[in-house]
Formats: sequence, structure tokens, C-alpha cells
Amino acid sequence: MLNFLHYKKIVLALRKAGYVVGYMGDGINDVAAMRSADVAISVENAIDVAKESADIVLLKSDLHTIIDSVLEVFMRVSSNFGNVFL
Repeated sequence: MLNFLHYKKIVLALRKAGYVVGYMGDGINDVAAMRSADVAISVENAIDVAKESADIVLLKSDLHTIIDSVLEVFMRVSSNFGNVFL
């Protein structure tokens, strides 16, 4: 059985291997891994410390929200890059 330290070690190993790591959690056992990940995602009904550790808090219980959020981030980054370049 995995505990919260195992999750963190897995995230750190993936980052060390060169991967960009996203972690989705809603409980106290997820906080260490969320803080170690490049992007941390939580949900509205998660415990407070998980929501505070998250970079993104989903307000809907729908995985399509993640896709919409990622697309919005890409659009914002590309528009900011264009503004800086000009």
C-alpha cells in the first residue's frame, strides 16, 4: 500500500527523469506530492490544505474541466509570448 511519502517519491523521480508532472489530489495524504509536482490540481470539495497547495482548483466534478483549463493556459501563454515578442 502506498502512503503519502511514496507519492512524493514517485513525483520527484519522474521530475528527475525529465518529465513534467501533474498531480491531482484532494486529501491530506496528497499534499506532499502536490507540492512536489509541476502542476497540482484539486477539487472544490477537497480539504482546505489540498486546495491551498493546488495550482488549479476545479469547481466542477468533470474531467473535461481539466482539458478546458489546459487549453486556456496554452492560449494565455501563447498570447503573452506574442505580446512580449512584439
